[in-house]
Amino acid sequence: NNNNNNNNGGGPSSSSPMHATGTSSSRRGSYGEMNAMGVMMDDDDDDAMIVLNREDVFAIEPDDLTVYTVVQTSEDAGDSRALAKLEPCRIYSNTIDRVCALCPSDSVNPESAPTALIAGFSMHRFGLGVDPKEDTRRKIASLKPYKGNNLAVLDVCTGLAYTAIMASELENVSSVTTIELDPTMTQICAMNPHSKGLFGRAKNTTKKRSEDGGEDDYEKHNIISQLYGNAFDVIQTLPDRAFDRIIHDPPTFALAGELYGEKFYSELFRVLKPSGRVYHYTGDPSSNVAGGGGVRGIVKRMKFVGFESVEIDQHAHGVVAAKQPNVKFFSSGKKEKNMLKNAPNKRGKTFSSKRRDESFKGGRERRGGRGRNSSFDDDELDEFDVSSSSSSF
Repeated sequence: NNNNNNNNGGGPSSSSPMHATGTSSSRRGSYGEMNAMGVMMDDDDDDAMIVLNREDVFAIEPDDLTVYTVVQTSEDAGDSRALAKLEPCRIYSNTIDRVCALCPSDSVNPESAPTALIAGFSMHRFGLGVDPKEDTRRKIASLKPYKGNNLAVLDVCTGLAYTAIMASELENVSSVTTIELDPTMTQICAMNPHSKGLFGRAKNTTKKRSEDGGEDDYEKHNIISQLYGNAFDVIQTLPDRAFDRIIHDPPTFALAGELYGEKFYSELFRVLKPSGRVYHYTGDPSSNVAGGGGVRGIVKRMKFVGFESVEIDQHAHGVVAAKQPNVKFFSSGKKEKNMLKNAPNKRGKTFSSKRRDESFKGGRERRGGRGRNSSFDDDELDEFDVSSSSSSF
């Protein structure tokens, strides 16, 4: 799909990014068809055919760290063909003085949702069966159950809006408030088809009686509200006990240490309803890379500000907390763990958790092999080595 502008605005566009692999550019349909003229792609806006130069497509094939968008450059009215070029989904942010970009999470499957890179740091986990969408599902699942009606959710650090969008799709949720420091990320979202729900996630939330005695109508409302600013400051403007669930998904401690401190945790406590729950992304709890004393430090500070129940969710790579004491949290990986525990091997025996853990040892791949069967499990706190990439950040 073509994009007739450079995506410098904050709203959605018709851009359809393609992953920087030969597989993506050679697929039929929305991914285009390769022939002697180049890559032919249908334009969703009209009957024109978008033509990409073969050399341009081959030039980006070795680059597995960049998502590209198709930008129309000229149009040949004679045969309804429009020439286009490929531009990386990458913008320099004046707000944070860093480069923000989309990065493929799976070099084999172009349908996979991309992650975002900020100054070389990935904002989502991927690898070992975890893609950005699965990463998001685990975070939201850790706060189950979602009981009651008209639940309000706070999403701290919007990023690519996967959390805000997925939370808004829950049946009992009627409003999602999401906070983002950098408006540039909204521009990146506009380039990402997987983020389009940020710009119009509507629900039939208000029942309107029919005046003629017929069926009742429903008024649609966009239930995602976007706030901009440093979450440390913005949260102080929110009302007390306003949210049923909070997903706190901060960048690495090195980029936003204030979002790991007691003062910010006390604000999370203040805006949470008495029966509410908080999920706090930490990175792999088994490591000590969360900053500020690692995960144990996070647990200690959350208890200090008043959270009575605080537990680590290894599966979701985070900490869950509640105001009330003795809360039994839902483990986002409980069902999967039970399935693994009872799964027989070829000899009919079951694996112990220790043997399963050992089977995943063997190093971390930095380049390539990031598909579903990869031993690479990226984390938000990992930094990419892009020195050998064909694109420079």
